Order: sequence, then structure tokens, then C-alpha cells
Amino acid sequence: MDRVTPEVMLALQLSTNNEPLLPRLQRFVCKNTTGAFIPSIPLFLSAKTTDLNIVFTPDPPTVMLALTIVRFPTLCPRITNLVLKPLPRNPTITEAVSEMLLACNRDTLRTFVVDSPLTEDARGVLYKLPKLRKLWTTIRGPTLLPRVTLPDLEAVYIQWDSGCDWLQGFREATIGKLKTVVLRPTSESTRIGNFLEEFQSTALTTSAQSTLSKFKRSLFTRHSHGPRTTHPCLDSDK
Repeated sequence: MDRVTPEVMLALQLSTNNEPLLPRLQRFVCKNTTGAFIPSIPLFLSAKTTDLNIVFTPDPPTVMLALTIVRFPTLCPRITNLVLKPLPRNPTITEAVSEMLLACNRDTLRTFVVDSPLTEDARGVLYKLPKLRKLWTTIRGPTLLPRVTLPDLEAVYIQWDSGCDWLQGFREATIGKLKTVVLRPTSESTRIGNFLEEFQSTALTTSAQSTLSKFKRSLFTRHSHGPRTTHPCLDSDK
């Protein structure tokens, strides 16, 4: 996207009178998205767009990124697959992502791959989406989740930085189709605790023990290094 200068995008915007450049576009995939290009993203989106897959370059401008993210549900009212990564660890981004999720059509969202923490209200929505199949999310600090009710969930990738209180949300959870679980402490993690014991105790209260076919738990912390963890949720090309 570096080849498309801001001047070119401004000219296109003026020529279309703020209408979508590609009004029939269903899937928008944009890799190596620079800060300069972020303001132009809405030009490509429309009510026909259901699949958003955007990979940002490091350290994008926080305010502009937040203002763009909150517009996605309005521009694309029937989002099915949503991939946004990597995102800055910033309260402004957390609020923007949470506001976006709260405004999304809850009956259409099937993939949510967004590596940002969420507000309590947004967590209350995310973990009860009726058609969600793939989930990637980040949990920072002591966090309590609502009782998880994701009947169509097949794969989950969770990053967390401390404690395991959030596991209680999965106790007696409705996750009858879960096949893949990947759990990874963030690079800031300093204390793991008896996580595996807690996970096992929680898993035994759900139907996942009879459906789960793949489980990965990375031991990576800022004091250790390990191989990169892969997961279906991370496949930006689905």
C-alpha cells in the first residue's frame, strides 16, 4: 500500500463523492497497512463487504486507527469474518475495538481475530455470539469472563498476561463443537501458576473433553523463548 500515496487516495475520494470505490466488494484484505493508508480504508468498504482482514505495520497512529475501527460496523453492517492485527496495547484501542464489537451484527459474526483486550461490556457480547466459530482474543490483568455460551465455536486462541481467573468463564460453558485450543502467555507474563491444573479442572465441566482434538499451550514468557505458535485463527487467508 506504500505505492498508493495519500494524494492519490484524496483524489479518488473526491472523484467518488465519498461513495465506496468498489461498492460490490465482499472481501477486503490489506497487509502491511501503513499509518498513511489507514484513513483511506473506509473508501473501499460498503454494505456488501462481509470479510475484513487487515494486518497493520508496527506502531500505527493510535487515534486515526481508533477512529477507523469504530466505523467498521456502520460501513459493513453484516461483517462475517473480522481479522485485525497487530494492534497497539493502548486504552484508546481497547475502547475502539470494544465499541466496534458492540455495534457489530451479532447474528452474522463467525470469525473474531482481534488481538486487543476488551471492556467488560464487550466481553459480555463476545463470549455469547451465537454463530462464532473462530476466536482470537487477548486478556490483560485480572479479568472475569461471563459464562461462555458459544455453541458453534470450533477454535479458540487466547493470550493472557497474568492469573487464570478468566478460566472460570469456561466452567460449564456451552462449547459443544470445540476442536482446537491454543493458550499462550503474553511476553509480559511473569507468573504462570498452576494453570494446567486449573485448565483441566475447568475443561472437565464442559463437553470439550469429548470434542477437543488439538491443544497447545505455549510456555513463552519474557524470560524464555520458544517456537512460534500457529493456529487456524491466525491464518489471515482463511
